[in-house]
Amino acid sequence: MRTRTISIFLLCLLAAFSLKTVKAQDKRPEAIPDFYNVNAYVNYQLKPMFNDIVEAGHTTKLFQVIGLSFNTITFNDSIIFYQTYLGFSGIDSLRYRIRDQQNGLISEWATITFNVSNFAFDSIDINQINAKVNPSGYLFNSFGGYSNSNFEFPKGSSQNMLYNVGLNLAGVISGETEYLSGSVDNYGYNTVYYPGPVTTPENYSYQLDSAWVKVWKLNKNEIQLHIQNYNKEGYNMPDNLRHWPANGNVIQGQAAQLAPYHDFNENGMYDPENGDYPLIRGDQAIYFVYNDVRYPHQLFSGIGMGAEIHCMVYAFESPDNEAINNTIFINYLIYNRGQNTLDELKPGIFSTAGLGNLYDNFAGCSPELNMGFYYNGDDFDEDTEGVGYFYPGYGNHPPAFSMKLLNRELSGYLPYFTHETITSFSPQTNEDLIYNLNAFWLDGAPLIGNGCGHPSCAQGDTVSFVYTGDPSVAGSWSELQQGNISNYRSSMLLVEPVYDFRPGDAVCIDLALTTARDMNGNHIDSFVLLKEYAAQVQEFYNENFPASCFDVAPGFEEAGTPAKESHLTLIPNPAEEEVTVKTNLTEKPAHYRIFDVSGRLKLSGQFKGAESQTINIKSLKPGLYFVQVLYGRETLTSKLVKK
Repeated sequence: MRTRTISIFLLCLLAAFSLKTVKAQDKRPEAIPDFYNVNAYVNYQLKPMFNDIVEAGHTTKLFQVIGLSFNTITFNDSIIFYQTYLGFSGIDSLRYRIRDQQNGLISEWATITFNVSNFAFDSIDINQINAKVNPSGYLFNSFGGYSNSNFEFPKGSSQNMLYNVGLNLAGVISGETEYLSGSVDNYGYNTVYYPGPVTTPENYSYQLDSAWVKVWKLNKNEIQLHIQNYNKEGYNMPDNLRHWPANGNVIQGQAAQLAPYHDFNENGMYDPENGDYPLIRGDQAIYFVYNDVRYPHQLFSGIGMGAEIHCMVYAFESPDNEAINNTIFINYLIYNRGQNTLDELKPGIFSTAGLGNLYDNFAGCSPELNMGFYYNGDDFDEDTEGVGYFYPGYGNHPPAFSMKLLNRELSGYLPYFTHETITSFSPQTNEDLIYNLNAFWLDGAPLIGNGCGHPSCAQGDTVSFVYTGDPSVAGSWSELQQGNISNYRSSMLLVEPVYDFRPGDAVCIDLALTTARDMNGNHIDSFVLLKEYAAQVQEFYNENFPASCFDVAPGFEEAGTPAKESHLTLIPNPAEEEVTVKTNLTEKPAHYRIFDVSGRLKLSGQFKGAESQTINIKSLKPGLYFVQVLYGRETLTSKLVKK
């Protein structure tokens, strides 16, 4: 009996001791799983420890964070900085652990799950081309390498003509390149541009970013339907029309007017419920805005100039006009939202050819046609397959492709990867891009007007264009006639510089991307057809687009509509300090805009409805200008000479 009593006593004593030991032990912190709905490409700041469990009086910090290949992640003691790639949508996740600062214990892993929505892509697909557009400035790519590129011709074929297009800008002050922004052959991962308008730095946020990592696609028939039915019961307004990004937030430092629209009630605010509607080019358009100052530049260590680029990618449905039906247009409006006047703005357009088989191409340019072009290396385009990629070729009758400047002069042209003795890969550093935008090779050597185009393998005069010959002409200065080996090809179109680019100024660049395929010929016959198409596209543009490419052009079937009986007179003309504008449309207030011959907006304002209005033009330099007066849906244009 005594033995049993002692045993029970010992067990109770052991239990009490064990309980005391457990209570005295330090507890590990507990990281709690979380779930977020997010948008692709937005940089989120997550604070996961707000609901994690720790001992009373203890503090914790993030100890370890691991993400997947779909995202980029950094972290500090309390915040996880999370961003998915622009091309991703679906379910993503990361894992993290925390550490107790007082007892040093580390939690088990916890998972944060993300439902990633993506509004950053849509396709121009109204004619023979299916081209995917994103708002990053690196067009026609889904940011998964070349296998995720999208400039499909013909539509539905899975064959790609083009793998990327990017706008590059150099801002020069007193002979030095002070600002540099580029978009080249980098798959879009290392960028210098970011979606959205220029905003004062203190007002940037992931909520703001989320609103602009988006493209707005509209068809012209949707807008026409809206015009006819906006005030009728039962009308269902398209979401992209309702939320067209017409107005910026001036409190946050954004420009008041962004995407073009018809202001039906002329109140300066976009309100489609009261009859306002977007103004687009073509029969189908995708619009977006991006800038070069939102984040530090990743690809180049250059500094953004405050460039805000309004881009509209558009097309016409024209089955009876093959040249137009095989063309995608791009309109760039580049605004100087910075604080500095640039002596020169030097734009360049980078691109990489597809033409089916990525590794069987030649490149060249035609200064007289204002275009660069790509064509196949032989008369049969093979499929190409490797580890993780497959590029379907075009087989017989391979097509040719051009990038043509429609409203500005081509001032230079450089191809990449054309000769084994030339360091001619796409630019990777500030110095590389500056050399290229000034028509030099990456090693600083000048362009030579024959042979390989480089002093190491050619002699002759210094030029600004390489391979200007017609490949269909024997002995021409073209890659084909020079006997180059066809392979991967990229190029840079150099656009004529813009001088005296002041804060508030804007410049316009119109591009046409055209494909030609001669189904009865070979690769050279397709190039010959391409030249014919290029001339037709330029003629179409000249006939149907306004004098200033700031204006919205009509849809294809509206081209050539006779103008109404209205008049615009400028007195005196030429003028020195003031010009009086007279019209016969006086019933409503009107807006006026004055552009220089390069398409830059120099002056703008509003009339109050009188028959005559006077504009002070002292700030304009002597030269030729275009004066436009906008009354409701009507635009009147006249030339002005400033003395």
